[in-house]
Amino acid sequence: MRRLLCGLSTLALTLGAAAGASAQAVRSGFLDVPLPRGDDIYTNSTFGFAINYFGTVSDVNIVCSNGYVILGAFAPSGPTCAFPGPLSVLSAPDLNNLRTFYGSLLAPYFADVNTAFEGNPGGLVYYGTGTVNGMNAWAATWDGVAGWGGPTSLTFQTVLIDRGAGDFTMEFNYGFLGWPAEGGIGFTDDGGVTGEPVVAELATDQPPINSRLTCVFTDGVPSCSDLVNIPEPSTVVLLGSALLGLAGLAVRRRGAR
Repeated sequence: MRRLLCGLSTLALTLGAAAGASAQAVRSGFLDVPLPRGDDIYTNSTFGFAINYFGTVSDVNIVCSNGYVILGAFAPSGPTCAFPGPLSVLSAPDLNNLRTFYGSLLAPYFADVNTAFEGNPGGLVYYGTGTVNGMNAWAATWDGVAGWGGPTSLTFQTVLIDRGAGDFTMEFNYGFLGWPAEGGIGFTDDGGVTGEPVVAELATDQPPINSRLTCVFTDGVPSCSDLVNIPEPSTVVLLGSALLGLAGLAVRRRGAR
């Protein structure tokens, strides 16, 4: 009984401490550089470490305001990073069409974003470097951005975490997606090394609030999980309180004997 009580108390205290930490799917930080406001905006960036993506090793990328990151040195045609297809918030994004335009890319939520709105929500796209669990990381974050048809609110993110020797973990993280439009979620490869283009659609429905999709790339080959919900801090606190209550009840019962 004593071991059980100690175990319950320790677990409860651990959960309580965890509640003080971030329990949000969208990771904080990584807001070093904002993209300019506008429609179909893009900028060149570097990860700060090389990734092996289907056999192609590279550090360079292009962040596009429409919810995707182009890998490698490929430049969009013209001055904008266009949203292929009808310019409507109700259009259905097509990852294969996007691959035809831009080749290899990561799309946490390929959709028709417009950050030209300065009012509500007035969000921006950011990118930057940082660490995750002590490992070097890079992220692009669409922070409360708007849809092309008018102000709405979407918060999502892609994070790349360096695991060394080109291996990396890719996260697609989701906050609130208050937008009726579909978004293309997945990644593509232009087949430059393997000769076989890849279009991986990882999710077809709008992700729930505070969820995460993870892919681990080892020797250039991905292994992906399903979308999972990240527990809210309030849930962790309630669970910790319940466990402490159970421990206290057990102590009272033992003392009543």
